[in-house]
Amino acid sequence: MGSAESKPSESTPTEGSRTKSIKPYGHTDNATSIKLNSSHRALYDGVVSLIEKNKYSDLLVICGSDRYPVHRAIVCPRSTWFEHRCEQVLPHIDFSSPASSMKIWLDQDEEPHIIAAVLTFLYTLDYADSGPQFSFGLPYDQSSLFSRDSDTSDTADAVPQPPEDEGTPSSTPTETTYDSHATMSREDSPLLTPTASPPPENASAHTAHADPGSQANELLLHAKMCLAGHRFGIPPLLEVAKEKFERQLKADTWKAEMLPCIYVVERHQGSHGIVQELRVSLLKSAKRRWGELKQMTELKKLIVECPEFMANLMKIL
Repeated sequence: MGSAESKPSESTPTEGSRTKSIKPYGHTDNATSIKLNSSHRALYDGVVSLIEKNKYSDLLVICGSDRYPVHRAIVCPRSTWFEHRCEQVLPHIDFSSPASSMKIWLDQDEEPHIIAAVLTFLYTLDYADSGPQFSFGLPYDQSSLFSRDSDTSDTADAVPQPPEDEGTPSSTPTETTYDSHATMSREDSPLLTPTASPPPENASAHTAHADPGSQANELLLHAKMCLAGHRFGIPPLLEVAKEKFERQLKADTWKAEMLPCIYVVERHQGSHGIVQELRVSLLKSAKRRWGELKQMTELKKLIVECPEFMANLMKIL
């Protein structure tokens, strides 16, 4: 069937048709759990295979030296940020199939391991609490498809373009390493983030963000994922990350994790709801543990660097 024949009808849906929606497998609107069966697994495995087999990508997300080939049909309906960015490039309704490819360069302040976790969530509705996330990468023989210097005619490059770094010898980001034969099943293979090729020694622009597996601070990861959920317009991610954050606050690892998390949250430029919620949760946790917290040598640094947090803590003690 041609694309002209597959366009949706322009007729306005009736009020009755708006209220009727597909309820897969007999689930109700207020269902809070899903009992997995073969149909659910087939649906989930089909979505995951898009990444595991690196198929049908039409959007390349570039963060530092990492590339994430993803699918607009997956990321745009679940993220208002990706939806709006793609609409800047394709303002018209895109009926084409396969869709035309495009690229998006993320802000330099974005951390690759957080982006990997965000994209993992968009495909799986979850992300790894520690260690690497899903593997998003380009096989070597396909890297030219999305190369900025390629002769291939992409629809357009999403704005803004990556800034030219005068301190680096080349403005082209290092390509991502990808094992094109690593197509094991989900149960047999770990969730791996792409590993970037070693950058030049003087190219320090993209070396500040380590994989969360080397940071080993789950509380900080969940806090950053809460902020990312708000930033990228993904309410379900915000909800999941906040639940994980609250649970991790009660873990025995709080002594090593809480203070770095306080620094990040307090330095965050923003007063939207999730930032305030994180601050309140950290304050309550600090109050409960004040007896141990006041004996920590790092407290002096907290007083100097986060005076507002300490002032608010003193008010509730």
